Amino acid sequence: SNCAGSYPSIPIALRVCGIFPWTRAWPIASSSYQILVWLATLAACVWIIMHVAFAFVGTQGHVSPDFVFTNPTYWSNPRPMSQLPLAFGATFSLAVLSRLGCRDSLADDVVILQAYAFQQEFSAQWERRVRFDKWLIFFVWLLATAAQCSAAPSYGLEFPSLTRAAHTFAFAIASGILLWLVFFMLYVCRALALMVDTFCSRVVDSPDLPTTLDEWNVLQAVLRKTSAAIEHCFVILQLVMVFTMPLLLADLYMLGANHGTIAGLLPSICVLCGVLRTFTLAASITDKCTRVPALINTLSFGQGTDRDRQHTVDYIVSSAAGFYVCDVRLNMAMAFKFMYGWSVIAFGLMTNVFANN
Repeated sequence: SNCAGSYPSIPIALRVCGIFPWTRAWPIASSSYQILVWLATLAACVWIIMHVAFAFVGTQGHVSPDFVFTNPTYWSNPRPMSQLPLAFGATFSLAVLSRLGCRDSLADDVVILQAYAFQQEFSAQWERRVRFDKWLIFFVWLLATAAQCSAAPSYGLEFPSLTRAAHTFAFAIASGILLWLVFFMLYVCRALALMVDTFCSRVVDSPDLPTTLDEWNVLQAVLRKTSAAIEHCFVILQLVMVFTMPLLLADLYMLGANHGTIAGLLPSICVLCGVLRTFTLAASITDKCTRVPALINTLSFGQGTDRDRQHTVDYIVSSAAGFYVCDVRLNMAMAFKFMYGWSVIAFGLMTNVFANN
C-alpha cells in the first residue's frame, strides 16, 4: 500500500533535499518542490563558481590578473577550487535523478527493502544504525558549514561580509544536498550488509540446504536489484571524490601549507570523508558475500549431505553476489587500491609543499 500512496517510512531529510518525492497523491506539488530545490542548488553552484573564479583571476576591484600571482596577500583568505566538484555533484545528482525519472523507482525499491527487513526481522538493527548515520551526517554538515564560515572571517575590501555570508549559505546548500545523498547510500548499504549477516545467522541457527538455497536466491536478487537502482547515485559520488582529491592537492600546493589554507580546505575534506565512507561500506557488502561459502562449508547438515552441501557452496560461489556498479563488482581491494594510490600522491605532494616552505 505504501508503493501506491506516500512513503511514510523514508527519512524526511531525503524528501526535504528533493532526493525523494513527498507523496504520489499530489504529483504536481511534489515535482514543483523538487524543481525549486534543484534551482536553489543550481544557484548555489553558480555562486560558488563565480566566487572561485573572481578570486582566481583577480577581477574584484578591477585588479589585473597578474595580481593573483604577484601579490602574496591576495591568497591570505583562501578560496579553494576543491569546492567546485561538490557544487557540481550536488546539482548534477538531482538533475540525473529527475532526468532518469528514478525517484519513484528508488522509493519503491526502498519500500521493498523495508518489507524484506521486516520479514527477516532485522528492521530494529537497521533503524539503530541508520539513526547513528543520520546524526553523523548532520554533524559533518554542521562541521563543514562552520569551517566554511570561519575559514574566511573577513575579505576586507576584496569581498564584503555580505558576499562571505552568501558564499557560506551557497556552500551549506550544495554540501547539504551531497551529504544527504551520502546518507541515502549509507541507508541502503546498511540494509544490504544486514541482509547478508542475517542470512548467515539463520543458516547457523537452522541449517537446512533447500531453505538455504531459496533464501540465497532471494538475497542475491535483492542485492542486484537494489545496487542497480542506486548505481547512478554511486557513480556521481565517486566522480565527486575523484575530482575533489586532485583539486585538494592543487589547493594545498598553490596556497601553501599554512593555518588559513588548512581551514579553507577543511569543509571539502569533511564532505569527502562522508563520500569515502559510502565507498568502503558498499565494498564491504561484496566481501561479506564472498565469505558465505566458507561458512556453509564448515556446517553440518546431517549424514549423507556432503554432496548437496558442496553443490550449495559451488552455487553460491558461482552466483558472484555482491554490490555491483555498472556490472562491476565492487570490493574492498578496489577501495584500498584507490586510497593507497591517492595517499602516495598526497604524501609526495605534501612533502614537496613543506620542503618549499
